[in-house]
Amino acid sequence: LLYHALSTFNCIENDGLNLYLTAAPMTSAPGIPIEDLPHIFKPFYRANNTRTYYGNGLGLSIALNIIERHHGTIECLSDAQKTVFKIILPLKSRI
Repeated sequence: LLYHALSTFNCIENDGLNLYLTAAPMTSAPGIPIEDLPHIFKPFYRANNTRTYYGNGLGLSIALNIIERHHGTIECLSDAQKTVFKIILPLKSRI
């Protein structure tokens, strides 16, 4: 994730079962176009408006893999100005 070090966790909640995180990258990069959203977690995929930014398209794919291995979920909401990632991680292992 190119911008992960610049992210802020706006909301961290714990309901006893899950940990809810909302991460909003603090960057001047444009939001992710709606037509690119279904593809952003695919390895090597880069949105068309990111071609001038450094990256190889692996960050979100790796993040998804890690989150899913912990039985969590990640969702992306984006418009032209802002992108927000919502992450849910269970507090207890689902064996």
